[in-house]
Amino acid sequence: MVNENAMQSRSLLFMAVAAISLATACSSVRQTRPLAYGGEDSGSTIAPLQAVLKKRGYTPVCSAEEFCKFQQNPDVTIHFKVKGDDKVVLAIDVSKKVPENKRQALTDSAMKLGEEIFAEASITATANEKAQAEARRAEAEREAREAQNKPAAKEDKGGGFLGALSAATDVLGAVNASTSVTTTGGSSGGAGKPSAGGTSGGAQGGSGGGQTTCCINKAFYDCPSSAAVYKCSGEFMACVSKCGFGGDFKCTDACMKDHPPDPSQCTRDSSRDATCT
Repeated sequence: MVNENAMQSRSLLFMAVAAISLATACSSVRQTRPLAYGGEDSGSTIAPLQAVLKKRGYTPVCSAEEFCKFQQNPDVTIHFKVKGDDKVVLAIDVSKKVPENKRQALTDSAMKLGEEIFAEASITATANEKAQAEARRAEAEREAREAQNKPAAKEDKGGGFLGALSAATDVLGAVNASTSVTTTGGSSGGAGKPSAGGTSGGAQGGSGGGQTTCCINKAFYDCPSSAAVYKCSGEFMACVSKCGFGGDFKCTDACMKDHPPDPSQCTRDSSRDATCT
């Protein structure tokens, strides 16, 4: 209902303007002059034109972003009509009641006044457009910053030790899920997590007393000592654990490069590969 009323009001306004224009055309002489607008949209000058006219004491009749008109005096009416994005047409109507030899002087005076008013309104219009453009740019930059910060915020699992523990566990869990290397050791009884790049390790008791073993990519190795098991995979897992708990959750590649699993001190035993999990 509100929209219908608005449309009816707008239609009545156009009908009234059309009737006035028709009556004016029959009773006045018109001259026009195009005025260039230096901003983005000449329609943005209408609201400032209305404000300038009211400030000068006139009673304008305007339609948003389309036209504005006012009476300079009973014999002269000045119109501003939007024409495209970069132009406004200034039209001067002088009553036919004015003697013909005086009409041009009134027209020239009205043209000068219209140009002054348009120039004043254009300053406001371009300033408004610039402010709106700056606001849009600032909003776009804010959204870009928020988009950049979202991944970091998503990784944040809380502060302090519990936050670091949770994040480090996630890293090692992801490595374990994507690799198939397990390292085992006897007397030490320790267990290691898998490495990056398809390598993981852990330690478990061997079949013989005090014997230590190591599995790398489901390849079984007999190791002569706990030190050999540590070199086989323990050193790598210590690196991953240390940097993970330190807050660097993307360090597995560096650990693989600096502390790679090394079974060189152990003996390969393919017959026991099935024991590697």
